[in-house]
Amino acid sequence: MNPEAFRRAAHLRTGRPVTRDTVSRALGDVLKVYQKQGRLEAEIKLTSQAYAARRVNYTFSSTRGPAVRVVFEGAQPGVRTGSSG
Repeated sequence: MNPEAFRRAAHLRTGRPVTRDTVSRALGDVLKVYQKQGRLEAEIKLTSQAYAARRVNYTFSSTRGPAVRVVFEGAQPGVRTGSSG
């Protein structure tokens, strides 16, 4: 994922107010994007944050991991088959 795509997925915008939840929400949003792509082992981390003159600069790292595809054969999960008595 390139930096611009990461910013879009994380909903981070230059000049936007920052709260203590900004980072955790950003990490969760990017992780959701990777999970929707089947990248269930993706890892996203905040590697640094620098505060200066009413600005915050974040540095993130991400590893998308392999694409994973889960296939069920036979009965579908959560569906009961047969009689219960």
